[in-house]
Amino acid sequence: MSTGPSKNQAVLSLSATVEANKWPEIYAEIAAIYKNSRAGKIDHRGLSIQRMQLTRTYTGRFFSDPVWGVRRYLDEYPTGRKGSITLPLFEAFDGIDLNDIIARSQDHLPPWKDYLLVLIGGGPAPGEALRSDGYCSLPANTPLRFCLEALAEAQD
Repeated sequence: MSTGPSKNQAVLSLSATVEANKWPEIYAEIAAIYKNSRAGKIDHRGLSIQRMQLTRTYTGRFFSDPVWGVRRYLDEYPTGRKGSITLPLFEAFDGIDLNDIIARSQDHLPPWKDYLLVLIGGGPAPGEALRSDGYCSLPANTPLRFCLEALAEAQD
């Protein structure tokens, strides 16, 4: 049983809790932001701030959440380790050049179509037009699997 992404995979997490009738608008906005980022239209200062926050968050977590730190260790050394220990996650923060990230953003970010975007909406469920266009209404107290299976069937 998998507990998350495999090594060298990533998760893109965005939050957009809106009424179902706004989903196409929000989806389009998120897609535009992502596609612009992938095309290298990235503010250097903002990216620098994000890297500092990410570094601070991971470093803080490593030293204040032992279980999280052990999981990172086990990701790299599932059978243990003799000698020095390095965690590529932390080395990546130090060795990364922001200009290179921007210049090679298309290499770092997969195509938009490779993502499953989950928008959680309030209010009335999406109408038939949205449901036939790749949107799913998840009944209360139902696992997300319900929509994943429904959307997979629609793809066939």
